[in-house]
Amino acid sequence: MSEEKLLKVLTTIVKAWESLPEGFHTSEQVEAWLAKRMKPAIDLARDAAYLVINDDRSYVQVLEDVIDAIQAEIDGIQEVCDHKGHTRVPKANTGNYDPSVDSYWYDCHCDRCNKIWTEPQ
Repeated sequence: MSEEKLLKVLTTIVKAWESLPEGFHTSEQVEAWLAKRMKPAIDLARDAAYLVINDDRSYVQVLEDVIDAIQAEIDGIQEVCDHKGHTRVPKANTGNYDPSVDSYWYDCHCDRCNKIWTEPQ
């Protein structure tokens, strides 16, 4: 897919993200709002695929490019998110025969950007 065509797809996604009302903090709220105002994501991907009429690649290859571009956009959003109010759930692997291999960590999740990560305790 050409950069120009891919840029059109990404611009549509970014405009939708920027037009979200203030106070949206959970992915469920965002999904519900987008569902009312945009076509489903698969339609967006199909539209992007039709943009490459003279391309020799298959429909699946075009969809993979669209998915990669969307994932890059998500990664960028998650990178700049301040993760305010993220949840931290303590986890452990204990009860081992050798207590020196016991481990403790936090499973973290940000409701604003949907990033999931772990932190040591």
